[in-house]
This record gives sequence, C-alpha cells and structure tokens, in this order.
Amino acid sequence: MNRPSRVNKRVKLMIAIIVFFISAFGMGCFFLSKMKLCVEYVPERAVVSTAIGLGLWCYILFVMGHFGLFYKGALLSGAVATAPLGVFYGIKAIKEYRQKKHNFNFSRFDIFLFALIGCILILTLTSCFCPVYGGIKNDEIATHLSVPNDWLIHHKICILPYPVSYLAGHVELLFLWIMAFSPAYGPKLFSWICYLLCAILVVIFANKAELDNSATVIKNKMSGRAAILAGVFVAINPLIFREAFLAFVDLPAALFNFLAFWSIFKYYNTKNIKHLLLCAFFMGVGCGAKPSNYFYIPALVVLLSIVIFKLQSFGPGLKKLCMTIILLLIFASPWPVRNMILSNSPTFPPPLALYTINHDKPFVFSGKPFTRNNAQDIYNYYHSRICKHGTGIKNFFLLPWNFTMYPESFSIGDSVGSIMLSFLPFVFFMKKRPVWLKAALIYCCVAVACIYFGIIPEARYFIPAYLVACPVAAWVIENLLRRKNIAPAIKAAIILNIIFSCVIAARICLPEARAAIDKNYRESFCAANTPYYETFNYLNAKKPEKLFVMYGNQVLYYLETPYITGKNVLDTIKSMHGACLLDIDYSQNGARDFKKMTGAYCVKNPPDFLKLVFSGPDARVYAVR
Repeated sequence: MNRPSRVNKRVKLMIAIIVFFISAFGMGCFFLSKMKLCVEYVPERAVVSTAIGLGLWCYILFVMGHFGLFYKGALLSGAVATAPLGVFYGIKAIKEYRQKKHNFNFSRFDIFLFALIGCILILTLTSCFCPVYGGIKNDEIATHLSVPNDWLIHHKICILPYPVSYLAGHVELLFLWIMAFSPAYGPKLFSWICYLLCAILVVIFANKAELDNSATVIKNKMSGRAAILAGVFVAINPLIFREAFLAFVDLPAALFNFLAFWSIFKYYNTKNIKHLLLCAFFMGVGCGAKPSNYFYIPALVVLLSIVIFKLQSFGPGLKKLCMTIILLLIFASPWPVRNMILSNSPTFPPPLALYTINHDKPFVFSGKPFTRNNAQDIYNYYHSRICKHGTGIKNFFLLPWNFTMYPESFSIGDSVGSIMLSFLPFVFFMKKRPVWLKAALIYCCVAVACIYFGIIPEARYFIPAYLVACPVAAWVIENLLRRKNIAPAIKAAIILNIIFSCVIAARICLPEARAAIDKNYRESFCAANTPYYETFNYLNAKKPEKLFVMYGNQVLYYLETPYITGKNVLDTIKSMHGACLLDIDYSQNGARDFKKMTGAYCVKNPPDFLKLVFSGPDARVYAVR
C-alpha cells in the first residue's frame, strides 16, 4: 500500500471519528437539556454529554442490528443527522467557557509532570496507528474486532459460528460504527479517546470534590494539584495505558462505570432524582459493555442505599432505591436477554450453577451443544491465569501488595507502580475525611470483594475501582505535601513512579509506534506476529470473485475480500472454474509460532481439480482448474 492511500485512510478515519463524537456530544447535550439536568462546569458537561451520547448510540445500534440496517449509508446518516446538535451545543459551550475567568497557576513541578505524561500520551496515540496483529489468543481478534466485522459483512447482528461471539456487547457496536469507515485503526483510536476521557473525568471529579470540601477538610484553599495528580495516576498506570492503543472494551466500560459513581455524587449534592436515572443508565451501559461490570452492581447498590437513606426517610428512600435498581436492570438487559433467547444462558460461558439448575443438560451456542465440561475447561483456563496468586481470605487482604509486587499473577505483566500501595494506607489515619472520599472507599472495597470472590482477580476487572481510587490517593498526597519535612520525598516518589511508567510505556509502545511510522519495519513486524500474513496479503491483493474456506474462524478478520464457508466445500466448488479455496494450518490460528506448527490443514491430499496457486509458511490457496 502506498503512502498517499494510507494518509487518505487516516484522514477519513479522523473525519469519521470527529463526526461520530460530535454526534454523541450533541445527543448527550440534548438529553441533558430535555431532562433539565444542569452540569455547570463546561468540561464536565462535555465529557458527561459525550458519554450519554455514546450510550444512546449503543442502544440505537443494537436495534439497527436486529433490523438488518448495518449499512454505511444508514450508519452515517444517523451520525450526520445528529451532528448539527453537537455543533450547536459545542459553539454554545465554548462561548460560555470563554466568558468565565480561569486561573491556571502551574508550578515547575506540575509542568514537569505534564511533560512526562505527554510522552506517554504521544507514544500510545502513535501506537494506535499500528496495524492489528496476532491470532485468536489476542482478544481483539477473538471477539472485539472479528465479531463486529462479521456483523458488518452480514449487515446485521446474527449468530456467528464461534461461541465466544456471545461475549460481544455495546462497545463492539461502537467499534462496528467506526469500522464501517476505518477497520484498521478506528477501534484502537476510540479506545485511546476513552483513555483520555477517563483521565479528564477523574481530574474533574477530584477538582469538584476538592472545592466542595475545601472549607472542612483543608485549612487553606488548595490549588488544582490534587485534581491533576488524580488524572496523572490514571494516565501513568501501565495496566490502563497498555489498553489505550488496543481495541479492548475495558476503558470504555470503565468510563461508564465511573460515571455511574459520579451520578451518585451529583445526586448527593443536588438532591435531584434525575441523577439516579443517569446513574442507572450509565451502569446499565457499562454492564452491556463488559460482563464483569455486573459485579460492580452490589457496590453501587450499597453506596446508593447509604446516600439515599441519609437524605430521606426509609419509605420514600426505599422507593427511589428500588426504582433505580429496576431501571439499571432494564438498561443492562438487552444482551443477556438476547443470549437467553438464543442459548438459555445470559452469558458465555454459562455459569456452572446454571448447569446444575438445568440438570447438566448442554446449552446451545452457535448451533452446537456446549457441555458442562466445555464450560469447566474455560473456567479452569481463567483460573490458571491467576494461579500464582491464589484465592481465599488471606490472599484477598494481601491483594494490594501482590497486585503491586507480583503483577504477573494477575495477567498484567508489568508493575503498576507503587503509588497506591505507598500512599492509600495513610487515608485511614487522617481525620476529617470528606464525604466523597468515604463513599469512594466504600465503593472500592465492596467492588473489589465482589470481583475477587465472584469471578477471578483478573487485573483488568479492577480498572473501574482503580479510577475511583485515584482521587483518594491524590487527596492523601495533597495533604501530605503540606508537611514540609516530607514534601520533597513525596515529590521524588511521584516523579520516580512517572519516570518508571514512561520507561514501561517505551518498552510496550515503541515497537508498535515504530510499526505505525516505518513501512519496512511494519511489514516485518506484522509478518512475525500475524498468522497467515503472506497468504492474506495475496488474497487481499488478488480479490478472487469466489473464495471458499473450509471452516470459519475469527482470524479471517484479516481478509478484506468476501468468503464463503459451509459443509462439503470440496463438493460445492468442484464445478466452479476459477473459484479459490483457502486452507490454513489451524495450529497457528492462536498466534504465529512456527516452532509449534503441526500441519493441521484440512486438505491433506488435494484432489485433481485443485491447483496450488499460492503457498505461504502456514496457509495455502488452491484454485479450481
């Protein structure tokens, strides 16, 4: 592919992303205005409105998909129709923001922090333009990209031949919209924007919480440093920024989850019941985005109960609590209901308790029976990823230590730094803790316990709790910095952690950033990491009119030409002169590793009517004579 065409694709991608987010922002602002919900701080309103719009787009796309409307024209018309709303509210917000005075007094320490964070942001943003690579062991290929890609091909949400497709949800639908205009880089750039929105939202929350409690917590009015630090802690965490340039669902899901917590905070301050509706909406969207977010519902309910019953008597408070929970379940229901209709299980793999209730009868996914043993194998694999840490009460209390010192036990691979472990414990020794901080601690403790004991302590599952903990750590550090005898040591610890994160970011991102910039390196990088790379390139260039594949597989995401699968393929194509057949070594579909090749081809002895026209290291292409 020549350079001008790559530049044109990136320009089209940026235009599509901008139109989509302007559309989401406009829909969110319109929703807030109709609900008469006032979010006075302009940046806060921008983030919240955009998230509301993205949530609305999730449900719109869900309906469109079931009516077979996944066509570029239909997808684009919806965004273009609502984009003028975004332009209108955007101009209005900019004028409002300019009318207010803003005093930004940044110290040299703050500027140094910004410079280091800027390095991480630039590295991760550049890495977004590295082509997707890997096999089905990469979750991007296994689910997050292959599923929306197949739905786009079929123009609807349909049953796909691989059961893992039942894990797809709201974020895959947002990926789908972007993939209609830029399949290569769009979803990764979407994740990066959500990474940025998470950091900005945490900064805003910390800033507002700081102002609301400045009179009772701190003797002298603080600067915005606590808020800046909270956002810094989000940006520098390797667990978070390593997902910023991947088409993963964790950061978009965490954004919605944090906004549900934010809504409770707004309800406590405003007493406006409509914020409870917003809380239910955000949590419902978050659950539809990632199934592990369902385990945050108990934490949300506990916090809601405390806040509501503190503000009201038992009777009216119970009605509001029940109303919020019912709305949350309604907003969270589309994907579990669809899965129940198709397979009798709300999720994949089915919980083992469902097999007991179902008398060990197999569930049906993608037209195939899925037995208890099949589900047990998957759960055993999940547990194998955290076997070094183990479970139980003892390890639960050791979780912060192990999470910091032994990150490989939680499928992280890199240290998350020592900021949380070093400073969070001080919060329990400080007096006059503000209300929002107590709420954050309660939410985090309950959520972490539910994740730990309800499923497994997979590192990514804790990202929403980590976002809530960042303002708490920033508040602790800001108060400790007022003690002049230890302030230099604390600043040094912060700087060392950020430098350490920059080193990790360089190690993680540089290969992909280089692949995004250097064409020659990109070819060798993708060839080394992508199964069937040479064969896919051959087929994408040749674009045969009729291409057949013996069995469907998510790794066929890389094919840019339509293909056909089905039973008795060889009998079907026998009389189709010129038709092509792709035969792959299925031992390589997980990840390219020539040392583990077993020659697992479907066509062991090609019949006479097939002619070999291309042979790659791990795939072959035949043509009918």
